[in-house]
Amino acid sequence: MSRILGAMVPGPAFLAFVLLAPLLTSCTSPVIEATGAYWMPAIDLEATVVESNIGETIDFNDDLDLDEENIFMGRLVGHLNDRFWVQLEYLPIDYAGDNFVDRIEFAGRVFSGRVITDLEIEYIDVGAGWEFLDVGEGFFRAGTLVEVTRLDVDMVLRSPAGGVFLKEREESEKLNMTFPTVGVVTHLQPLDELDIYGQISGITLSGTGHFYDAEVGLRYMPLQNAALTGGYRIMAFDLESGDDDAKMTLSGPFVGVVLRF
Repeated sequence: MSRILGAMVPGPAFLAFVLLAPLLTSCTSPVIEATGAYWMPAIDLEATVVESNIGETIDFNDDLDLDEENIFMGRLVGHLNDRFWVQLEYLPIDYAGDNFVDRIEFAGRVFSGRVITDLEIEYIDVGAGWEFLDVGEGFFRAGTLVEVTRLDVDMVLRSPAGGVFLKEREESEKLNMTFPTVGVVTHLQPLDELDIYGQISGITLSGTGHFYDAEVGLRYMPLQNAALTGGYRIMAFDLESGDDDAKMTLSGPFVGVVLRF
């Protein structure tokens, strides 16, 4: 069975980018940055999904033995001028687990023995930023960031047929959310070819939970149209809907390249 755990601020995030895209075409000479990076996070996930009074808190790391996976980060930024930019980011996240359990309850079903787990997360983020502070002709810069985030989480647990179970057992749960976030961005550029940056954005939803995404890193630009980038990123949410609850944290380093057009 598949159900929707929660949804907020309906409407897919990519529609917001469609609204922002004309800004790029209206600019006389926009600068486009395309970033491809690999993120190497540790995942910490707990979920409680109750149906017909059957369900308990499951630690997906300890109980289901999720594998650690690297995540591709794709980001496209359009600089309209020195102070205003728009951006689009996409993260396809896929985890799998295979473990033996004594007994767990998930979405109205009891599992025991071998449990195979599939966790798929699709993250789409569209934002716009305004750099309102510039100290020392680019030495230190700061600005605000407004984003619309789409987060689709699909959790599937299944046990193969065998033993006393004549049929395969499977339950799934979907968590679909679209929500706005606000944040700040800072840059420190001690050298022309070195940019040290940090950004954080998030939202607190009264009675429902919270989401935040923070990143610190540096870009080394040996060439005018290419740069190396690396840093550390943490993304976390804690959301509740009735008896259901999901808490997830992804945190770890990343490395990648940036191309400018």
